[in-house]
Amino acid sequence: METIVNFLEGIFDRSIPSILVIAGILFLAYPYLIDIFSKKEISGKSKRSATIWGVVFLILGLGIGVVIKPTQTPPQSQPQFGLIIYPGVNTPEIEVLSHTSTPIVVSQEPEPTKQPTELGASSSPEIVEGSAVTPISILTSTPVSPTPTPIPPTPTLVPPTPTTVPPTPTPIPPTPTTVPPTPIISTPGPVTNIIPISSKEENGVRVNIDTSGLYEIVYWDDAYSPWPNEHQEGYRGWTNILRVYVNSPVEWGMTPYGLIGPINEDDYLGPGNYYLDKNQAIATVKGDTRSFRLNAGDYLTLVTLDEKGRYGDNQGKIDVGITYLGP
Repeated sequence: METIVNFLEGIFDRSIPSILVIAGILFLAYPYLIDIFSKKEISGKSKRSATIWGVVFLILGLGIGVVIKPTQTPPQSQPQFGLIIYPGVNTPEIEVLSHTSTPIVVSQEPEPTKQPTELGASSSPEIVEGSAVTPISILTSTPVSPTPTPIPPTPTLVPPTPTTVPPTPTPIPPTPTTVPPTPIISTPGPVTNIIPISSKEENGVRVNIDTSGLYEIVYWDDAYSPWPNEHQEGYRGWTNILRVYVNSPVEWGMTPYGLIGPINEDDYLGPGNYYLDKNQAIATVKGDTRSFRLNAGDYLTLVTLDEKGRYGDNQGKIDVGITYLGP
């Protein structure tokens, strides 16, 4: 039974605390070893679990190691050696050596004479008076601690730093910058503004110019008559005559028809004829065009032909198209 107890104590003294401590250290180091060698990141739950188990095993191992102390055999006292020498014995010189004592020399002395012992008397030996007794020191051996052998320090080998030759950079050709082609925006064609010119407007219609450039004035459609109806005396029908003034109002004076009307115009539209059929008058003047180079701020005055003061009873109109052709 004692053997079993000693065996179990030996296991608890050495193996179990050490295993628990090692296990605790491994659990604590597990997350960091995984990060270093596997290059994978473990979850926070796994890290906390490993830390808890590591702490538990460390506490158990250290607790068992502290509570259950190793069984130690009490040190046995060193045997003490003593020597009693009775003088008078033919004893040669004895040299007693100790770790720390010097040799002691015992001289030969004559053997003492013993008295006869009476019956019932003490049997303890007595030294005859007059005999010389040489006291001998009792030498006790003192254990000497072994002289510790100095252990030379382990030299630390510093590996040579490898000389790394930086790689020669490979020149990277510049990436060509592609300039996107400029989109071609088609400019819409010229826009023609249609302006109706009533035959009742004695002072004409004023057209203001806001952009410098080339302008085209074209007869577009319709016709007018200076007479209120075909029963009017002197009725001659329909016409498309138009007077054009640049930067000036209508100028009045004697016309070739012997009446006071618009004169000294800058240009005109229509051949100046009268037609009983309105459609014939329109067809005759179709496509009649004039061009003017005008500046911003200029203006045009467009007026039909009749006698001054008689525009109020006229009928009809003509349509004129004005187109900006560009600078």
